[in-house]
Amino acid sequence: ELDTAEPFLLYEPPRGTAVSRIHVMGAADQEVFTRDLMLALCLLEGQGLVPRGISPASVLWDGAKVQLWGLESVTRIGRPRRPWGRSPFCPPEQRGGEGLADPRDAVWSAAQVLYRLATGRPGPADRPPADLGDHRKLDQTLRDAFAPRAADRPTPAQVLDLVAPGAARRVRLAVPPDE
Repeated sequence: ELDTAEPFLLYEPPRGTAVSRIHVMGAADQEVFTRDLMLALCLLEGQGLVPRGISPASVLWDGAKVQLWGLESVTRIGRPRRPWGRSPFCPPEQRGGEGLADPRDAVWSAAQVLYRLATGRPGPADRPPADLGDHRKLDQTLRDAFAPRAADRPTPAQVLDLVAPGAARRVRLAVPPDE
C-alpha cells in the first residue's frame, strides 16, 4: 500500500539460492534464467522503475524460476544516476553517476550476471568480454548488452524477444499503465 501515511510492500520470502553460490549454470537453465530475468526487468520498466543493484547476490534461482531481490536499489527511470553497486555488475555510467537512470542500465547488470553463470568468472567492467564469441548463445543474445553506453544497449524487451519471441509484447499488454 503506497498511498498511506506509512507505505509498505509485501512480497514473497526468498526462495532458491543466490546465484553467487552457483559456479556455472547449464545451458538449458541459462535460457530459462535469462527469460525470467528479462521478464522481471520488463515488468519493472513497465512501472517506470530501474533496479540498480542486480548482481549474483541479489538474484535467486530455485532451479525453475528467478527471484529478484535488492529492491532498495530501485530508482525511477529518468532520475539522475548515482553510484550504486559494485563492478563489474553496475554499468559504467552508473558507477560514475553520469546521466539519467535508464532501463538499459539493468540490462548491463543482467548480462554480467549471465556471463558469470556461463563462465564462472566476472566479465570486464567497461566492455564486452573478449571470449563472448566462445559462448554462442550469450554472444547471440547479449553482445550489445555490454556496450559501454546505455544508449547503445538493447532494452529489456528487446533481449526478452530474442530469448522468448513475442514475450515482451505479451508483457506490455498484461501490465496496466501506472496511474
